[in-house]
Amino acid sequence: MKLKLNPEKHLSTLFPTRVGRVVIPNYADINPGLESAILSRMEAEQGVTHSNIGGWQSKSDLPEWPEPEAAEVVDSFRNAVINMIRLTDQIEPFDVDLHIAAWANVNRQGNFNQLHNHPENAWSGVYYVRAGDYAEDTIRNPGELHFHDPRERINMIDQPGVPFGKPVAIRPAEGLMLLFPSWLGHSVNVFYSDTVRISIAFNAQILKLTSTEY
Repeated sequence: MKLKLNPEKHLSTLFPTRVGRVVIPNYADINPGLESAILSRMEAEQGVTHSNIGGWQSKSDLPEWPEPEAAEVVDSFRNAVINMIRLTDQIEPFDVDLHIAAWANVNRQGNFNQLHNHPENAWSGVYYVRAGDYAEDTIRNPGELHFHDPRERINMIDQPGVPFGKPVAIRPAEGLMLLFPSWLGHSVNVFYSDTVRISIAFNAQILKLTSTEY
């Protein structure tokens, strides 16, 4: 007997990974100040090394920076995480106490970030201050963020037509913020164009969450 599967009736989506994607409305106003603050600190501080191969990464103290643009973008991070909790947990109303850590990243020609995740956090994200121009690159997905399939044994079979285990590439765009579960593996692809890519990454710990519905 020939069968035809109706996607509305016969297909289920199991264990989806929710990723938020939003453009901060006032990015054109805050990005110049953020870029100036980040580049000034890059000149004054040595930076740290975690997943980054080359490039410069600040300490995770960006929420304490005195610039008003830093306070503005951290407030956007906090608001976005609260929205992700509401959308994914489907609880409303609720009170949540979050701890936000954030740091700046500056990548230039030949820099990239290895595959990693962010332990001991609930949600993580990245915000693009300067996307970079990759017109000179001949490689695929230069400077793009890759999300990696988190399912175990996903690469057990590798053959044409099997859609599993392929990373999802996201092209940076100024003002774009991405939010994702902190356990989700991700990396940043190398690029060889003579350009600068500036981003801010953040982690959110949920210290306390209480439903306020009676």
